[in-house]
Order: sequence, then C-alpha cells, then structure tokens
Amino acid sequence: MTSQQPLTAALLLLSALYAAQAAPTPPPVLPTPVSLPHLGVPFGPSDQSLQRCVAYDEFVSNAVMTYAVSYLGDNTAENAQPISAKDLRPFTPAQLFDQLYQGEASSINFKKTLIALKYAGACEPKEVWADREQLRRNVYTYAKAESYAIARSSFGELMLLVASDFVPAADSPDWIRFRCMPRNSVDLAQIAISIELSRLRNEIGEIRFGSFLDLTSGTTLAFAIDDTGSMSGEIKAAKQRVELITDQLKNSINRPHEYVLVPFNDPFIYDITHTRDSEEFKQALRRLYAHGGGDAPEMCLTGIKWAIQKSRPGSTIYVITDNDAKDYKLQNLVVAQAQHKQIAIVFLLTDELKVCGMSFYYHGDQLICRKLYEYIAEKTGGKVLVVRKDQIFRATEVIKTGLVQGLVPIRRETLFASKNDPYGFPFAVDPSIKELVIEASGSCGSLQFQNHLQKHTPIEKYGQTLSTSFLVKGGQYGQWRISGANSTSKIACETEVSARTSFGFVVTTFVKKLNNQNDCYKILNGQPTNQDAVAFYVDFYGEQNLNARTSGDRISKIRFVNELGDDVMPPHMIRHHHGDVTEKIHFESGLPAGLDPFYLVAEGRLGGIRFSRYSTYKFTTTSMEISTNIADVTIRPGLESEFTCSVTNRGDKKIKVAFDVSAKTGTILYEEDFTPTILVGKTREIPIKIKLDSKVQVGTSIKITISTKDVDSEASQYHVIEAIVGQNERPKMESLTIHTIITTRFAETKVTMKVRNDKRVAREAEVEIMLPGEAFIMNLTMLVGNDVMIGSVEEKRKAKRIYNKAKSLNFGAGHVAVRDKSSQVYKTKLLVPPFQTATFELSYQQLLRRENGLYEYMVFIDPKQPVRDLRVDVHIQEESVLNFVRVPGYESKRTYRNIRNVNKILNKYPSASPDMTYSEDRRKCHVFYAPTLSAQAAHSPLGLSGIFTVQFDVERRQVFGESFVSDGFFTHFFSAPAYVVAPPKMVTFIIDTSSSMLGHKLKQVKLALKQTLKSFDSQDYVNLVLMNDDPRPVFDDVMMQATPGNLRRAMEIVEELEAEGGTNFEIAFDVAFENLMPYMSFSDNSVSMDDPGAGADIAAPVEGTYDRHAKMIVFLTDGKPTVGQTDTNEILQNINLMNVERVNVHAIGFGNLPDMGFLDKLALENGGMAKRIFEDLDAASQIKNFFGDVIRPLMSDVNVEFEKGKVHDVTVQHFDNIYDGKEIVVSGRFTNKNSKSTIVKTKVTGKTATDYIEFDFEIDQSKVPKHLLMSTHKLELFSENMWAYLQIKDLLDQSVVVDDPDIKKEIEEAALTLSLAHNFVTPLTSMVVTRDEDRATIDRELLIEDMEADVAEEEVFEVEEPAMELDDVFSRTLGIDHTSSLPGSEELYGMYGKVDDSDVYATATMSMPITTTTFGFHADRLRGDGGFDGGWLYGDPHFVIPIQDDFNLCFTWDGQGDEVYNILYDSDRDISINAVMTTAHENDFDRNGSFVSAISFVLKRKNFVMIVHPNNITLERYDLTRKSVTFPVYYDFTEFIGNGVVLRVTDVHPSSANVKITIDQMDFQVVLRRDWKHYTTHLDFSIGRDVAQLTDSHYDGLIGQFVNADIKIDEPQIVDETEQSHVVINGRSGTVRKWHARNPAISMKTIVPCWTSEAQELTHFTHENYLVDTLLATPKYPNAL
Repeated sequence: MTSQQPLTAALLLLSALYAAQAAPTPPPVLPTPVSLPHLGVPFGPSDQSLQRCVAYDEFVSNAVMTYAVSYLGDNTAENAQPISAKDLRPFTPAQLFDQLYQGEASSINFKKTLIALKYAGACEPKEVWADREQLRRNVYTYAKAESYAIARSSFGELMLLVASDFVPAADSPDWIRFRCMPRNSVDLAQIAISIELSRLRNEIGEIRFGSFLDLTSGTTLAFAIDDTGSMSGEIKAAKQRVELITDQLKNSINRPHEYVLVPFNDPFIYDITHTRDSEEFKQALRRLYAHGGGDAPEMCLTGIKWAIQKSRPGSTIYVITDNDAKDYKLQNLVVAQAQHKQIAIVFLLTDELKVCGMSFYYHGDQLICRKLYEYIAEKTGGKVLVVRKDQIFRATEVIKTGLVQGLVPIRRETLFASKNDPYGFPFAVDPSIKELVIEASGSCGSLQFQNHLQKHTPIEKYGQTLSTSFLVKGGQYGQWRISGANSTSKIACETEVSARTSFGFVVTTFVKKLNNQNDCYKILNGQPTNQDAVAFYVDFYGEQNLNARTSGDRISKIRFVNELGDDVMPPHMIRHHHGDVTEKIHFESGLPAGLDPFYLVAEGRLGGIRFSRYSTYKFTTTSMEISTNIADVTIRPGLESEFTCSVTNRGDKKIKVAFDVSAKTGTILYEEDFTPTILVGKTREIPIKIKLDSKVQVGTSIKITISTKDVDSEASQYHVIEAIVGQNERPKMESLTIHTIITTRFAETKVTMKVRNDKRVAREAEVEIMLPGEAFIMNLTMLVGNDVMIGSVEEKRKAKRIYNKAKSLNFGAGHVAVRDKSSQVYKTKLLVPPFQTATFELSYQQLLRRENGLYEYMVFIDPKQPVRDLRVDVHIQEESVLNFVRVPGYESKRTYRNIRNVNKILNKYPSASPDMTYSEDRRKCHVFYAPTLSAQAAHSPLGLSGIFTVQFDVERRQVFGESFVSDGFFTHFFSAPAYVVAPPKMVTFIIDTSSSMLGHKLKQVKLALKQTLKSFDSQDYVNLVLMNDDPRPVFDDVMMQATPGNLRRAMEIVEELEAEGGTNFEIAFDVAFENLMPYMSFSDNSVSMDDPGAGADIAAPVEGTYDRHAKMIVFLTDGKPTVGQTDTNEILQNINLMNVERVNVHAIGFGNLPDMGFLDKLALENGGMAKRIFEDLDAASQIKNFFGDVIRPLMSDVNVEFEKGKVHDVTVQHFDNIYDGKEIVVSGRFTNKNSKSTIVKTKVTGKTATDYIEFDFEIDQSKVPKHLLMSTHKLELFSENMWAYLQIKDLLDQSVVVDDPDIKKEIEEAALTLSLAHNFVTPLTSMVVTRDEDRATIDRELLIEDMEADVAEEEVFEVEEPAMELDDVFSRTLGIDHTSSLPGSEELYGMYGKVDDSDVYATATMSMPITTTTFGFHADRLRGDGGFDGGWLYGDPHFVIPIQDDFNLCFTWDGQGDEVYNILYDSDRDISINAVMTTAHENDFDRNGSFVSAISFVLKRKNFVMIVHPNNITLERYDLTRKSVTFPVYYDFTEFIGNGVVLRVTDVHPSSANVKITIDQMDFQVVLRRDWKHYTTHLDFSIGRDVAQLTDSHYDGLIGQFVNADIKIDEPQIVDETEQSHVVINGRSGTVRKWHARNPAISMKTIVPCWTSEAQELTHFTHENYLVDTLLATPKYPNAL
C-alpha cells in the first residue's frame, strides 16, 4: 500500500484487509443469522469442542485486556504503577489490577466491562446490525454522552459481528451453538477488535475511553444536601468531613474517582457540581451555605435523582436533610434509576421527622416522611441514619468507609434477641481480604467484633447506626465474630460485613419468556417476572487467589439467601470449579412462586479458609411486565414524539398500578396520578409524549426511565430505555459520479452526488470524503432546489463561524475542512431543506507521486447504501507514452470477512469489472467503472465501501527527466536513472517496545522488521534500539554487519521482543547516534572529538571507510514520550545537536496517538520522511513498504538549477535523497514568456554511491503539448495550479520546521494567501457554501456578535513587575515593541494644532492584545476619585476652580478650532499641560461652541510627553528621537511608567473612560467623552486637591493661575434678581454672579455652586498669552505681575 492510499481516520472506521462477503442475491438483505451465535440455549462449549476452538468469552477477555494494557502504556492511571506485560501471568483483569495497583485495588469494574461486552447481542440479530457503520456511530454517540452502559452493550454487538467475519462456514456449528471461535481465526479477529477499539478511542478521546473500559480504581463521592436555613450545622459537618476525606485519601487507592454535589431546597435544584478535581469539589462545598427555609418540606427526591444521573454505577449517594420530601411522588423513579445503576442511597437525618406524626406514613398511595426514606434505602441497599445535630460530624465517618475501593459484602445477618440475651454471628476472613467494613442499623444495642485471636474491639455508634473499618494485616485470617450483650431492649439489628478484596463475582441475569420456543435469552432490564425463564451467569474475578494444589481451594456452591440469612431455595452445587469459567444457573421453568427477595452467595475455600461472597444486588420477581414501541419512533429536536408503554399483569390477581416516567433530557408528558387497575393476563397501554428542546443535537443519547408499583403489594417493576435523538434512516442518495482527469500526473477529481430529503424538517446529510494525503479541495458547489450555491474558501475559523451561523438560522449550507493534517479526511455537511433534493459537487486536485515505480490513483467510495447511478470515470493523458495502465480491482472495506476469491463477484456481475480503453498513440487511457445495484449489494447490503485504484507509469526516455510547459509555468519530473544502484546502507531501527505496543501492533512490527531484514546483504550494517523506559541496543556498541548468520540472530531477537514499560524518546536517539558515531567521517566543521562541548561520550572511530554507506535512523512509535524528557521541542533540539553528520531520520507514527506534528518536524529537520500508518489488518505490509522505501536511497544531495534570470518563484530545488522508485518534482514560472529566447538552460546534479553526476538540458517554454491542451478532457489552469499546489506544500513544510513564531506566522500567511488565491482548502482554510442572500444575513449577524464581543472585552489583568526606567517604557509598554514611531506620526505629532486620531486608533487596535503590564507598584499613589476637586474644565469648555472652601470660580473659555492653550504650567518642575480645541459638530446642542479634543502632559525634565485623545493615548520622548507609542483605550489598565509617572485607565465603556495621571506628587484626571452620536467627542479635565496643597510651587495657565490664589470677596448684593459680588483675585478685580456648575470627576449629575465671571476680567494675561504653538510647546508668560 503506497503513500497515496487514503490512510485516514475515516478510512480507519471501515478498514480491513479482506473484502466483504454476503449472499449475492439482490435486493440487499441482512445476512442470515446462521453465522451469528445467540443464547437460545445458553450453554458453554464442551471439552471436545474447546480442543478445536476458543470460547468467545475468553477471546473477548484477551482482546480487550491486550488493548487495555496498551492503553495504560500511554495513560498511567492515578495511584498506578507501570505495567510489565510479560509479568501478566495469568492474563486476567485481576492480575492486571494486582500489578497496576500493587494488590490494593479490585478489578470488579473492569470485569463488569468485559462481561457487558461478551454478553452483548445475546439474542437474535438486531435490525441495526444491517448498518454496521450506523452501529459504530451509535457507540461513539453513547460514549461521548458518557452513557457508558449502553455504549458497552452496543460495542459488544459490534464485536460479535466482527468476530463472525472470521468464522468459516465449516466451523459455524460450534460458533452458533457455543460461541466458540476456530483457533486459526483468533489472531486476525483480535487485530480487528483492536482496530475497532482504536477507532472508538480516536473518536471519544483518552479520558472517555478510559471510562468506557472502566480501568479506574475509585468510585463517586456524591452528596445531595438540603441547604435550607436549619441545615447550618449539617452543612458545616459535611464540609469538614470532605476536607478530611480528600486530604487523607489524596494518594490512596480509595481516593474518589469523581465528585458530585447537588444542593436542594424548595423549589430549587441549582449549582450542581460534577468534577474529578477534589479542589473544585471542596470549593463548591465551601460556597454552600444554609439559607431560606420555613416552608418545609423540600425537593429531596429531585436532588437524589440528579445525583443518580451524575454518579457512576455502584456508587453510594449520601443524602443529608432534616425534613421530609415535597416531591415524594418521584419515589418509584428514584428507586428504579438507583437499582438500574446499582447505586445505594444513604440518608443522614438529623431530625426524627416527627412533623409527620407516628401514623402518617402515606399520602394517598405514596409513602412519605421517614418511611419513604427507609423504603428507598431498603430498595437500593442503603440505610437510614438518624442522629442528633450535635452528632452529625461523627456520623459522617460512614462516608469514608463507603469509599473503600472494591468493597464486597461477605456476610449479611439480621440479629434478634430479647433483653439480656447474647447475640452475634461468625464470619470468615480469607487471605484475599485487605480491609473490613462493619455496619449495623436498627435496635442493635452495643456491638463489638473479635478477630481470629479473639481480641475484642467495640463498634462505634452514631445515633441508631454503628460503623467501623479495620485494616486486615497478613496472618489475621480465620474465623472472626460479631457479638452483643447486656442489651436493655429488644434487638432487631440489620448487620452487614463488607471487605475490600481482590476476589469476588459479578452476576448477569438473562430472561426469556416461558412457553415460547422462538424466544431467546436477553439481558434483564428491570426485574424478572413470574413468567420468565431465568439464567444467572456468575463470573468470578481474582481467581488467581485460589490455589487448588496446595490449599484445596475451590468454589463449592452458590446459595440463594434472604435478608435473615436463610436459604430460599436449595443451593446450586459446583464441582471442580476454580473461578476460571462462567458458572451458569438456569431456571428453565422460572423462579419458584412466593420467593422472598434473595442474594446470591458464593461459598468455598480460599487459602485453606472458608469464604463467602454476597451479590450486591437483591433479586426478586414481580407480576408486572413493561414494554414499549420506542424503537419504531423517531425522536426529533424541537418536535413532540409519542410512543406507547405497555404494562401487562402476569400475576394471579388484579393489580392497581402507580405509574411514573422520567427522562434525563427533555420534557415527558403523560397522565399523572394515573393508577389503572389491570386484570389478570391483561395489558394496559399508556401513551407517552416526549418533547426535546430544538437545540438538542441529532445523535444525543437520552435515557427514559419507566417505573410501576402495585399499590397493594408494593411489588415494583422498572424499564430503562436509551434512545438516540435523530433520524432513523439515511437520506436517499440518488446518484454518485466520480469524474477524474489526470494530466501529467496532476489529477483533478470531481465528486457529484444527489441526496433526497423526504422528511418535513431540514436534515443534515454528512458526507465524508477520504482523500490522498496530499490532496487539496478547490471547489464545492451545491444545488438545493433551484438555488445554486458556489463555495468560497475562507480562513478556517471564519469559515466555521459562517457555517455554524447558517445552521443556527436553518439555512442550507455546506462546509469542507481538513479534520486532521495527516489523515486528510474532508467532512462535508449538507443541510438539506424539507422535501428537497440537494446536488453536491466537490472537486479536488492532487499531484500523484511516483512510488515503487508507478503512479497510483485511488478514490474511496462509501455511499453507505446501494446507489442506482454509480459511476467512476478516469481519463489519463500524458505527454509521454503510457508504459502500462492497470486496475487492481475494487478493495471492499465494509466488513472483515475473508473472500479468498473476489473474482467470484466480478464473474457473477460483469458490470462490476472496469472497462479500459487506450488512444492510438497510447498517451491517453479511459477507465470506466459502473457497478449495478446487484453488484454493489454483492459486496454488502450497504453497498460499496472501499478503494477503487488505477495504476500507471510512463516511458522514460531521457535520463534528465521530463518537463512540462503551459501558460508561463513549467514543471520538471526527475527520477534516478535506471543504471544507478543503491549504495550499501547502515540502518538503526528505533522500535517502540513499550507496554502500549502490546498485542497485534508489536506482532505486526516484528513481522515487518523480519521481512525488511531479509532484504539486507553482506555490505549492509544494522542495529536495533528497543525503546521503552530504558532504551538499549540489540547489539552493544556496534553496528552489526548483515551476514546471513547475524541476520538470523537479529530476527530471532526480534521474534522474542516483548512490550513493557514506558517510552523514552531522547535516550533512544542518544543510543542510536552513539552506535552510529564510530562510523562517521567528521568534516572540519563537524564536532571535534576533542571538543569539550561535544562531550566525552563520542565513541572512537572504527577501522575502515564507511563513506559510501547511506546512514539513517528509522524511528517507529505508537504514542508520545512518557519517560525522561517529554517536551518534544527539547527532544528535537537535542536530536539536532546529536545529529552532527546529518544522518537521515525517518519516522512512522503507528496508530492514532503519535504526535505527527513532532514526527513531521523530526523528519523534515533531518532529511527524512514521516508517515502515519493506522492500525489495520495489513499494517505489517504498510510498515514493510515504508521501511523498503526509505532504506534504498539512489541519489543524495540532489539540486535542480535554472539559468539565471529566466525563471522565478521556483519551488524547492534541493533534495536530500531520491529513493528507489520515486521521483522529485520542481515547478516555477518563466520570467518573461514573451522573450525572444524561449530556452532555459537547466542542470540536475547529485551524488550516487560511487560518483557525482550532472545532467545538462534545456526547457523550451514555447514547447507546449498541443495534444493535451486541445483534449476534450483538459484541465483549466492546471499548470498554474500544480505550481501553486507545490508552493503551498513547501510553505506548509517550512512552517513545521521553523521555531520563530514571527517567521512561522509570515510563512503561514504566505501559504494562506496562495490558498485563498487559488481556492484551495488546506490546513489553513476551509470552504463554506451559502446562498448569496443568506450570506449577507450571516455576515450581518456575525458583525453584531463581533461588536458585542468587543464591548465585553473590557476586563484586564495586572501583572506586577519591577519598576523600570523611562528609557525602557517604549520597548515594554503593553507587550509591544515601540522603538519606532507609528506610520503617520509625523503628521499627527508634528504640528499638533490639528489632531485626527482615527487612523492611529485603527492601526493600534489591530495589533493590541487585551492585556497590560504594570511597571512597579506604589499603592500610595493610587488615589480614589474623590480627590479630583482642585480645579477642572468640562464640556464646551466650562472652567471651575475652588479658590477657597466656600468659593468656586467658574468661567467659559471660547477658543477656535485647532487652537492650543496652556491650562497649567509649573515652572519649578518644568511641567506644561496643554489642550487643543475643536469646534462642535452639527449634532451638538451648541454648534458655535468649542471643546477640548486633546490634552498633553509635557515633562521636559523627564524627557517625556503624554498626549490623551478621546480614543487613545500616546507616550513620546521629548528629545529629538521622537520615539513614541500609541495605543487605544478600550480596556482598564495601569502603567507604572517610572520616574514618578503613573497612568491608570478605569471605567472604560464605549462612550467614556477615566484616565488618571500621577506625576510625582500631583494627580490629574481626564474623562474621555466619545459618544459622538449625541455630542462632540471631547475631554473633561480635573486636577487633584493635592496639587493645590503643594505650597512650594507656583502655577500659571488657565487653571493653574487660580490655584493657591489670593482672594478678597465683598458681601453679595441682589441685582436684577441675581446674586452678585465684587472680588479681587491675585490683584485683578471683577464682578461675579451666583451660578452653578458640574463636577465630572464625580459625575455629570453632580451640581456644585459657583461664581461666574467673564474670563478676561480675572485672568492674569490676555487671551493670546495662553496660546501655544503645539501640544509639545512650553508657554512664555510675561514676567511680571
């Protein structure tokens, strides 16, 4: 398989080596179930059959176990140890957990996963099996929704189908009857299972996959807590207990795997916390507080229901409350949901709930009050603890005991005794037990336990509950006892002893209807009825604990025991059972009538001591049967769906049924308080409606729980449904045509398909196009109804936003994007309106690379249904004569079934064979493939799914290669001449042998390695580095010559390789280079052997010359580094330092997990090639082919040179190597295609094993191949597109290698520009298709979103750094390099009389991050807003100056536009504050007024200027350098600039912002007014009162002259109804009138009294004296006053 094959993630979903087989009878039908086993008679294989086959449960266990070990090699579990696969003997879950957790954890959860997988599909084939791809998608959907139970069941069904593919017809009897697989099929079948697991893992991610397998060691710590006002003490106790638990168990095996907190009251359930982070959980608890209340009861059961939904199966939920439940009607649903997930519910009650009264236990037919809680606890295996409020903290100790991992009941007993009677019972402690937990409740008196040495320990009491835990140490095994005495009351004490143990069992219950020969056993959903045949399958785990030889250990019987410990049925006796096989107990006639609820109890001997293990679940029968028809109903988002629930009475008397329904998602509608009476043998049908929100995605998993209870007998039943939201059938594909034109190896493929939506809602048709790894999509067109939509290529994130917005608006749209660079899977989604046909046309281009001496064109066909009109049309046209064209045939990928002779299909259906026609000159060939419906169905009921391949090559008549010229572009193809022989080689293989390689991956690599080693001859040298956590070479300190004997030895070593440990990349390369180093010939500029920097570890050279040997390292891994250095950038740097002689490094990423970005860069930086090979049945062949390609370089250091000045924009011209069977391609543009001289002299040079060779030739730009350009199947602009294609590829490769982020960004922008210009979908772009009118709406919506986002981005984070000098500000301010002025700064800052900040604002906005940097920190300089009342100006502009406490002077200053005035001048400090005026715009209320549009702070002595505009601030040097920085004001920040200058921006809004400036001890404030829609954009200005308090300063300026002024005020007089006065200020007198003004420093609504005057009366100088030339100028006032 060549590199052109689409080894993609989507192809992986269908990949297999063998073609599919099904009965070739149209129309397509589901294969008959003869090849599928079922449990119609659920018996295991006989000993005789086991000699020729492997039991299916063993097969499943081995396959999944192997993959689990591989997964754990990449994902070490918490508290776990590294795995040594070779030490897993026996290969069982218990042994895995024993090694993983050092014997401290139980494998019960993982065992349950294996059981769910192996028993799935335990009845007749399901309808969904006809669509295996849909079954896969269901699995992925369930797992992504974390509905792991149904995900496991569905995946088990898929596993059964996959295993069936490998069972030959001759072996089907054993398979059908016993689920027994032929031994010679097991290896391939296990690889196929691993492939399916890899697909699942890739789809759902590492964390979910770990949860799917359930490889963790902890459980859920879940609380439902009443947070009403009376619960303060209880909440505090819970907080304290959780703090203790999480701290104590932080590194313990009992550490909870996840945490759930559900606070409840009436009527709210809110702030639900579900997390794996203990700190996050503790924070949620800390936020919890008691509040409200007084209106009991509370929503307790709703809180419990939410906790059940969030908790893992097998968990315990702790409910803390002091009140009864308002939502008591949910009791049956709560019980049903808890029983389904085997969750125990424990109530901690701090009140007897006496408000209910002793006689009030029911409300109608429903239990209430404490009886309700007792009922729920009893049904779920929990308990009710009633304690005083002052005991609550001690009572919460039971929570810790409930978290013990792997806890299994070993004895249950109800104790009865009269006053003063002794009571108790013995129990056995066997050697597998690590810890004991003893709990008792009821009237228990005082209890104690005694160990095997009869040492007594009291059991602590909390209210009516007793609980303790005890670690069992080695040797403390034998008979223990619980006892009580001296009771003063009657004893009725329910007691349970549980143990943390690695040995136990899991029960799976199957049922089928009695007297129904056609029925088969199904896994129980709910409770068995009295009309069901029942089978209990008992699977043991930890069976390695049983030692039959030395201790006579065995499992002797299974008992059926009630609550009192009495047998309700005779025990099931077991012979010769050691836990390694499933024990099957059948009740073919059903369970006996009238049975008490019972537990299954396994008994026997372990370590020579008797043991017992109880089931966690209590079994009972019921007379009610529930079924639904939901499988026939499609549940759709936004619509109401209806299904029918049928309840049948299978008992011998009529029943009155209480009925409840609940859904995890959506609203359930049914007749509440509905209690129908159902007669014997009758069925009552109840309609149920479910309505989902329109935002619920198609494919979402929903869970519906239905529960019933007989009101009279309290017998109950439940039924749980998992359903997927969405369509129940695929949109019909009416046609699929693939038209391809290949011109000079450049192929353009056009895929056209028609899809019909015959439903009444818009449906998203998803199409995955699997392309060769180097293909670029260049067009997407959709025809929906009468609308033609042509795709446009956009930047990737923009395209995704456009498509998502189209979906949200219910517009027809399409989207194409690269899902993964290495896989090249293009997924296209079509939103097809109701009752419409959509035509989809996708075009892509690719350059066919020569591999293994030929060109290979592949197209993947997977319509997922037979298509009436399916055609593949391939036109090949070359300038050279076609050497050959062949069509290997269609390789089906639908199933794994092995067809030994695919030609049977081709012979049966001739239309399945492709037609091939040559032109007379053999330069053209037409391949046509059009399989009929019958031929498609012969491959699979779902039609074709696989690869159609066309291979060809051309005659090579010139040793210098072949050139093609068109439209001013050229492309040159060159292969090493046929006479060149490969040099001898020196190869070090670095092979990943970590535990993640366990199983088929290592087997396949070993096979590929051995086949590759066979190709070595005696001139070659080889070594292998085995990479795990301690990499080592196979041959120490030497490259082994490839003699026959040495190769045999190497292959023997390879065969013995085992997977173990972690993955250490760096040391593996260190070992590889160290082995190669002695064979290097160092040049003068290489690392010196004596160079201390090179280190003393460089080995001495060996004798002999090895210059002719091609030296290389071939690296293979299936994951990422896990040991030693794990930073891949550091690893790459170290490899480059080690690779002093530039050894070629090639890399294979095996599977989905390797970091292909790292491997690509590794190869590109070291002259090698990288490739991902997915897990597949033929992966060994793919690996071998890659090895074979890279170890045969024919030429090295190859250069293609062109005559100077004749060409430009040439693609890569230097190549490290040309490999056997491959070619290089160079493309470019002619400098002047109209030049008189059309000849371009060209030269190819390079090295072979023995010589330096050079080829001189000419490219004639006028030599255009007319037969290609005039062809009816010519490609438009294909020569230019080929050049652009190669340029983009080269740029993308460069971006991988470059580390500098600026250079990388520049390269990617160049690639993006080319991609957009040529309409290519690349890793940087996506294509989106919408109607023109829809696009306008979408763009408008997105613009609004962007504007809203801009407004929202006002938060800022301050980062404290050391104070800096002013000289450093411009290179550090806001994280931008501001060492030069911005464009246009000369105009802005040269005159300053005219200020237009719009351009600067736009420029700065484009480059500014939403962050800031704080230089230094001086808290005493950060003043509040109340200090800015030393004087101010505002509006148009009004000046207000407080001269003394009871006198504010105010005046208006009229300035002309663009005039600059000095408003404050401190001559002592040489500080000037200037303001520029601007005239009012036409919207303002005063069109004749003027406003301040800019204010400058000129600090000459600090060599610093700050200029504030309404939208931005500029910092500038005062000296001649004029270095400056301008940035927008659209977020809060603080700048400690240094030299006593601080800038603080606060309260930023679109219409305003506050700028506070501190200069030494003076504070100033500028308020930015920028709501231009309502008034002229302007600035308000204030000075701090501390400015006036600086008595050592003298100020001038419009405001400054009045600071600290001398004033004399006469008594006010009333003149013309206005209060007036005469004042003398600084020696100038005038008349002032009583008026009012505003203070913008506080609020524009703040009114202050003032005395207004004509400004010229009281100012020191004339109007002109305050004018300055520019914002940077210093005023020149007259000397004297």
